[in-house]
Amino acid sequence: MDLESNVAIKGSTVAAQALLAQRQGALYVFEKPASGWADENETAQLTATDASSEDFLGTGLAISADEATIVAGAPHSTNSIPSGAAYIYSKPATGWQSATQNSELFPPNPAHYFGDAVAINGPGTIVAIGAPFTLPKGSDAVGAAYVYRKPATGWAPTPQANARLNPPASAGRGDFGLGIAVRATTVVVGARAATVNGTTNQGAAYVFDRP
Repeated sequence: MDLESNVAIKGSTVAAQALLAQRQGALYVFEKPASGWADENETAQLTATDASSEDFLGTGLAISADEATIVAGAPHSTNSIPSGAAYIYSKPATGWQSATQNSELFPPNPAHYFGDAVAINGPGTIVAIGAPFTLPKGSDAVGAAYVYRKPATGWAPTPQANARLNPPASAGRGDFGLGIAVRATTVVVGARAATVNGTTNQGAAYVFDRP
């Protein structure tokens, strides 16, 4: 399987990145048996329909609190606006099974390493995607983050971003979007190399609340 690099857990569900699976990346889902954890094979393998070599699917990885939605980033994907994509997998009524994505997220404008970090809120209705090396208007790579809200009809095949989050200009080249988290309608974005009060590479976290 080449299981390594990144894992996520929520309740009785574990998702693990298989970084080098077919040189594209894949996700393996494990569900806790009623009798408790034991040595076992995966419940499901999740892949992408448009996967290509060295996409590294699962570099960003998150599971919703109800264990019904998994979000996986593929920051090296160049199948759309370069570079990166994120994939949403929804748990069928019968339980997790091997499948491809229900929805694929792309940045609405040129982004770099989109999907390097991903997050999803508890109900699985808001997804945030980091693109830490995005270039805003030709300046240094300061990064960006994108927020997607689940439509009332469910995740569409290619939903549009509802918002783009940016760091303050004073942050400089800060890798904004390298870490990301969502709770309810609040998004927190990390920038490990942000300039703070004139001190470079100090790092910061920025909090965004939905208006």
